[in-house]
Amino acid sequence: MFRTISRRLLRGPRYAFAAALAGVLLVSALACTPNATEQMGVRVAQIAQAQVGKAYGPPYYGPNAFSCDGLVWWSFKQLGRTLPTGATNQYYATQRISASAARPGDLVFYHKPGDVLLFHHVAIVTGPGMMVNAENPRSGVRARPISYTHFAGGYEAFGRVPGF
Repeated sequence: MFRTISRRLLRGPRYAFAAALAGVLLVSALACTPNATEQMGVRVAQIAQAQVGKAYGPPYYGPNAFSCDGLVWWSFKQLGRTLPTGATNQYYATQRISASAARPGDLVFYHKPGDVLLFHHVAIVTGPGMMVNAENPRSGVRARPISYTHFAGGYEAFGRVPGF
C-alpha cells in the first residue's frame, strides 16, 4: 500500500510543484545561513559580550580583567586565533573594511586627534552599530554604540581578522 501511495505522489503536477518549492526553500535557507567565517565572527562577538561587567586592569589579557586590546586578544584566542597585543598592532593584523561592511567579530579602531598612525583603542563589533570594549578602570568591559563619543577622535577604521 505504501508503494502505491508514494508512486502516486511522485507523479504529476503536485509532485513537480512540491519539488520546486522544496528547492526554492533550500536555496533560500542556504542564502540566509551565514558562512563559516561569519559564524566564527559571531562566536567571537558572543565571547566578548560574555565578558561585559568584568574589570579593566591587570592582568589585562583575561580571563577576569582586560584592557581593550587584551579583550580582543583573549576573545580570538578562545577560538584558536592568536593576534598581536596593542591596538595599533591589531590594526595592522587586520584587513581594512568599510563601516557599512562591518559585521559581528570585526574590529573598530580609534585614534587620538592628530595621531593617525597610532591607535589608542580597539573594540569588537557585536551587531549593527554596537561594540564591546574594555574602556577604563572605572567602567570595565562594556557594550556601547560604536559612535560612543568617549573616544576622542572617533572611530577611524574597521578591520577584519583574516579567516573570521
